[in-house]
Order: sequence, then structure tokens, then C-alpha cells
Amino acid sequence: MAGESPRRKRGRYKLWALDANVPIPRTTKWRLNFQQSASTTIEENHDPCSYDIQTQNNPSSLFYEDNPCWSDKDDSESRCMDNVETCCTHANESDSDENVDQLYISLDVESDADGSSSEEENSSYESDSEPENDTETRACREGDTIGLFEEDNSLLYPNSEVSKLEAHVLVNLFVMEHKLSNQALEDLICLINILLPNTHKFVRSGYLLKKYFVNLFHEPLPKRHKYCGRCLGNIPPAMNVCNNEQCNKVNASVKEFLEIDLFNQLRRLYKDPEFVKHLGYRFSQDFLNDNNLRDIYSGSVYKNLLKPGGFLGSDHPLNLSFSFYTDGVNPFKSSQKQNLWPIFLMINELPPELRQSKKYLILAGLWCSSKKPNMLTFGRPVIDSVSNLYRNGISVTTTSGEERVYATLLLATEDLQAKALVTNMKQYNGESGCSTCFDTGETVKENNLHRIWPYNPNMKYRTHKSVLKCALEATRSGKPVKGVKGASVFMLFKDFNLVEGFVTDWVHGVCLGLVKNLLALWLNGEHRTKDFYIENKIAAIDKRLTSIRVPDIVSRRPRPLAERAHWKATEFRAWLLHYSLPVLMGILPHIFLQHYSLLVSALSLLVSEKITSDDLAEADHLIDLYCKELSPLYGEKTMTANVHQLRHLVHFVHLFGPLWVYSCFGFENMNGCLTSMIHGTWHIAEQVAFTLSVVRNLPSLLPKLNPSINSTSVLQFAKRLAGEKSSTPLSIECQTGFFLLGKPKKESLKEDYREALNTFFACRGLPLLSDTAKIATINKRLTSIKVPDLLPRKPRSLSERAYWKVLKGILHHTYLQHYSLLVSAMALLVGEKITPDELTEADNLIDLFCKELAFHYGEFVPRHLQEY
Repeated sequence: MAGESPRRKRGRYKLWALDANVPIPRTTKWRLNFQQSASTTIEENHDPCSYDIQTQNNPSSLFYEDNPCWSDKDDSESRCMDNVETCCTHANESDSDENVDQLYISLDVESDADGSSSEEENSSYESDSEPENDTETRACREGDTIGLFEEDNSLLYPNSEVSKLEAHVLVNLFVMEHKLSNQALEDLICLINILLPNTHKFVRSGYLLKKYFVNLFHEPLPKRHKYCGRCLGNIPPAMNVCNNEQCNKVNASVKEFLEIDLFNQLRRLYKDPEFVKHLGYRFSQDFLNDNNLRDIYSGSVYKNLLKPGGFLGSDHPLNLSFSFYTDGVNPFKSSQKQNLWPIFLMINELPPELRQSKKYLILAGLWCSSKKPNMLTFGRPVIDSVSNLYRNGISVTTTSGEERVYATLLLATEDLQAKALVTNMKQYNGESGCSTCFDTGETVKENNLHRIWPYNPNMKYRTHKSVLKCALEATRSGKPVKGVKGASVFMLFKDFNLVEGFVTDWVHGVCLGLVKNLLALWLNGEHRTKDFYIENKIAAIDKRLTSIRVPDIVSRRPRPLAERAHWKATEFRAWLLHYSLPVLMGILPHIFLQHYSLLVSALSLLVSEKITSDDLAEADHLIDLYCKELSPLYGEKTMTANVHQLRHLVHFVHLFGPLWVYSCFGFENMNGCLTSMIHGTWHIAEQVAFTLSVVRNLPSLLPKLNPSINSTSVLQFAKRLAGEKSSTPLSIECQTGFFLLGKPKKESLKEDYREALNTFFACRGLPLLSDTAKIATINKRLTSIKVPDLLPRKPRSLSERAYWKVLKGILHHTYLQHYSLLVSAMALLVGEKITPDELTEADNLIDLFCKELAFHYGEFVPRHLQEY
């Protein structure tokens, strides 16, 4: 337009790399220094004999005879940090068979550990020549993962009530909470820029907002790995086409998946003192000497590592072990064109309630495509990283200083479809599709398309060496051998057991598989001529089911069976373990109910918090009996792969502890969280990776917001968007041993109450209450109790009626123990039948209660009781 200066043409990118006189931009310089320091950390103290990821191009290293993994029955010695050198040296031994080299090369599994994507590919949010100088180059302060500068805590504009940092945090939280698309984000920022005065410091684009947080959190961008869109094989970083000639002929597209730096995530975790403290959970109880199965530490595999001097023993309290998980997630209900496949690593050393939490569950990889991933391509970077951690360790900073920690991979849990991918075996509907045993299954005579797994009393388990042998033969012949189609990516981690490491998940196999199929048999109209058909009684079933009042341990109220198509896995679990037997009693014919009770009883034992050796033997017997009688009762078609997998559950419980230890419930919940982070159909993996980085770093960022700059309402709004809900604690300790229970409500006191309280306060030197004073009164705690039918009415307040156990964990144990004397005595005296011994015991309890009353409560006790 006339009067406007012509727009300046942008110069060439990365001139600093071509011309030594051109200075390196600050952000780029920091990033290069960060990458160099990370590389140096990995290489320091590197033993020449240690395992080197870059040597994995040698295909014969996948196949060897003497594997030192924990599964070998003839080797009971645990992995020890003292013998790492021996094991590392052994790991480099290779088979001399030249055919193995040639055949492994045909798998197209090249090592890319030493490669990296070009800077253009790695920098989706960065540009060295960005004209707007909005963010400062960040230099990480020691011991702090978030570097705040004076500029961040400056006012957004003169006389504003919000800082620059807070404004950016609020907008980013708002975008995540309401799942705004990229275009909506751009429009929102444009609107904010219009409304703010010209002197404001807010970013000008969505790109700069993301760049602001990338620099703020000091987290390197996810690494991009290229693969062929046709054959799904790996493409080296320096190439832009597939090596496969057939793919080149059809001009196959080049796709990418993301690897989220495992080392960086671990460094961030170890800087958290709470995380380091939680790692000691495995030593808090005597798992090593307890014969009961109570957690993963009670399983035979972990116990070997927990022994003195072991890899995870008390000599190495900071070492870790991972559980691997992957599965496909459809982020869009209306389309099947894109599937998101995350790779999660769960840290087994954390307490059970924290292992699968957002804060500590590690996202290591993201694959987004309409095709299922090739695990030899997708899983390779993650397995390489874990292998590197196992051989070389990583230097981390804790509150105690610099430490070197190591990690291993214990198990992988997936559904049957994903398990076929990671094991590189046939699926459950193929011959020899079981990764645990050699059973082949049979095809149904009608169409030969459905495979059943008849009851076999003499199952033969696979071994680690047998899988290696089958994989080698399959690679040579190009055909599956006993269900094994070729090398699994897990073979790259030498100490991983290729049979026992792939556990059976009961979420998909039992809750979403077997239980769902049984309901279909009972309620499907095509079975109306069968004895087990009960669809005509579904109204009676639903009436019973919906009338159940569930305790707090069950997260959902029961929904009717008519809505079972919308049930979640947790609802099928609750139906199996809690509701089904009493609801079906008198409705399902006795012979079928008795048979079904075998399954319920067995699973109830295997998911309990403590499993004795007798419980394990009983569960094995019940499952064996259930599977044996299933076909005669329901027909051979019901002998599915899920029924077959049922017979392996006890085996894995012995190895790794109760079924809940490695169930997919928490992982499935995290998958749902990932889909909620998607707010557009483009660059799905990048959206998830960036949002997850913000979500995990925000908790440590919010306390750093300066309250002297930001108004209280702004800070409260930020916490609400971040998901922090203000809740009143169940108890407030007003004095040692005295608690207020529930949500307080301020009320004026009656005169006699106020005088009594002032007498109590005066004796203890506490301030007295004025005539107009209001105090917090609480009655809600007891009104929430669900009483049994034998009690005439519901408890109304603390002063009227309550069972003393309500106070357990809230009232100080000294006072609770004293109060229990009265409760126990009165329980004896109001019984329907009182023996002479009970009468004597009640008298002694009351005598002791009255004797200690003045000691505990002093002058507040009535005078006639003080003189007792």
C-alpha cells in the first residue's frame, strides 16, 4: 500500500553455521550447550566393556545361548551391581553364525542411537531468526528445573494486577481446560493484544506462547524419528526415503513418531525430594522375609533383585525398575483415521497409589497413525534408553548431591492385540498365539475362522531360550515358528525374559473379556433355548443391582445391565467381585451359578491385598475346575483365548504379585487423559507431548507466582484452572488430642455452652470466648454414616449417637483408646445374652474408664467423676 515501507524479506536460516562472524542466537546456544552436557553425562565413567547401544547394529547380538536373565530356572543368583562388569562383557558376546547376521539385517532394524533429527525437524516451536525478541535465553539454576527471571515477575503492563508470567500461565491453563484448537488459541491471543494497552508484554502468537513455556521449563523438545508410511520400517536421520525398493517405486511417504527423553524425565523426578523419599517404600515393610504376596516386591522375580547386594537391594536404594505398557487409543469418536499409541513406563518402586499417577508415570514415546506401529521401529528408542540405563546408568542431582542411578525393565503388560505386536508373535486367533505356553488351539469346524483353546491339563510353558530359537528359525525361513514371527524389540534388552516378562492383564482378559462374554451368553436372545438364558429376568436383576448402596471403595454406583454396553472396565470389575453372586442368586440356574462362583472366588483371591500360599493354591484349583467345566456347560465355542489366559494368572501372580500390581486400569485412565489433551486434528502427538510437559511442570510453577504482584483472585483462578479444588479437611486439630470433624459452620453459642468452654480454656491458659463470639460447629461427619437395618435411626450428631470407630485415625490414639473402654463395656451390657465373664469384664472396663477420665480431661470432667 502507498505510504507503507516494503516488508523486509527474511534472511537465510542458520547463517551462524555457515559464517563464523555471525553470532549464534541465545536460545540456540543454550540448546546446544544443554544437548552437549546431556551427552557428556551419559558418556562419563563409561566402562570399555560396558554395553554400547551403537554396537547393536550387530544382528547376532539378539541371539545367544547363555542369557543371564532372571528367568533361568538353573540360575537363582540375583542381578548384582558388583557383577555388572561380568554381565556387560557377557552381553557383547555374539553368535558366530553368519546367517543370523544376514537374516537380522532383513528385519530392517537399524540402530539410530547415534543419530539425531535435523534442527529444523526438532524445532517445531523454535526458529533462530524469529524477529520478535519475546523470551530470554534461560540458564538453569542449580537444583531448579524452572528458571524464573526478573522479567517474568514484572507487571504485564504499568499498574496492572497481574505479572507477565501469570498472564501466560492463565491463558495456557484456559486453553488446556477448554481444549481450544490452534486457531482458537491464535484468535484468543489476537483478542488479548487488542484489549491490552500498547505497552503490554504479552506474546503476539500461539507459537511464541509455546516457545515461552519450552524455554521456561528447560525441557528439550521430543525427538522425531522417521519411518516409512508403507512398510513402517525405520528411516535413518540423514535420509528422506525408505531403503525398501518397493516403497521407493510407489513413492511412499515419510512419517514421524516422537520419543520423549527418558533421561531428562528421570533427572526432573530425582530433583524432587518427595520422589526420592517414595523410592524407599520397598524397604518400609519386610517384603523379603514375608511369604505372603502383597506387592510386586513379594513376587519371586523382584525378591531376587531385592536381596542384599542385589540390583534393587538396600545397597542401591535409588535404582529403579520399569513396567512397560502400550496400547492404541482412538482420540476421535467420529473417525478411525488416526490412532494414538503411547509408550508408558511405570516406576515399580513407588507406593501403589502413586505408580500410575500423572506426576510419576513416564511417557516415553508417541505414535500417531492410521496403522498399528511396527514395534521394531517404534519401541527401539525406548528399549535402547532403558538398556543404556541398565548398563551405564545416569548421573542425577538429589538433595544429597550427585548420584549415579541404574534402571532395569521387569515386565510388559498389554492387551492381547498389543502383546502380539511387542512379542512379534501371531495374534490370539492364530495357531500357537499364546506367548506363555506352546498350546496351538483349534479352529472351529463350521468356518475355520474362529480359534478355540480346549482345556489341556498338561500345558507346556515356553522358555526364554525356546523363544530365541523360534525367532532365529522364523527369521531364517521367513515363516512363523510355533507362533513366533521373528525378533522382538525386547530382545535388545538382554536381561528381559521373553516369556515371563509378558504378563497377562486381567483388565482386558477378565473384566472386558470373559465377564463381558458371559453376560452376552446369559442375556443374548439367540440363546433363549439354553438353560443359562436369563434375559427375560433382566428387570429383576436390574432392580436388585440398582438398589445396592456401595461403599467408598467402589468408584461408581451400579448401573443396570440394560446399559452394560456403556459400562467401563471398573464397572465390570465391580460386577464380578461385588455384585454378581448376590444379584444372580435365585435367577441364574444353580448349576451355572455354582460354576460361575468358581471364577468369582478365584479372582477375589488373586486381587486381594495379601495372598497366602494356600490362597494361591486354592485359586489355581478353582480356575482349573472352572475352565474344565466351561465347555460342557456352555459349548466349545466359549473356550476363547481369554479363558486360556485365565489359566496363566496364578503363574504370573507367583512371579510378580497380585493382579492389581500390573493391571492396565491406571494406564487406561492415563490414555483417557491423553485424549483430553488433544484440541485439533493436526500434529496430535506434538499437542499431547507439549500439554503433558506443561501439566507436569505447572505444580512446581504455581508456588513461584509472586503474591505481591498478582491479586488473590488471579491466583485463585489459576489454581482452579489447574485443577486444584479447595476442600475442607475432614478434621482440624484445635488442640493436641482434640479435633473438629467435617466441614465447620460458624454459629453463636448458648450461654451455658460458652461458660463451660471458657472454664475449659481458662484451665489451659487459652483465650476466652466473648459474648458475641462464634465458633465452628460440626455435625456432618456422623450424618454421612450408612447404618444397618438393625439400628432404629440414622445418627444425627456427635452429641447424640455414634460408633466410636468413626473417630479412628482422627481422634488422638490415647483418647480413642480410653473412649473405647466405655464403648466396649456398653456393648457387653446391652447384648441380648450376657455371660458372667462378660459382666465382670464390663465392670472392669467401666472402672478403668472412670479412673482415667480425670487424668485425660482434667477440670473439664464433672466433680462427681473427678472424685471417683
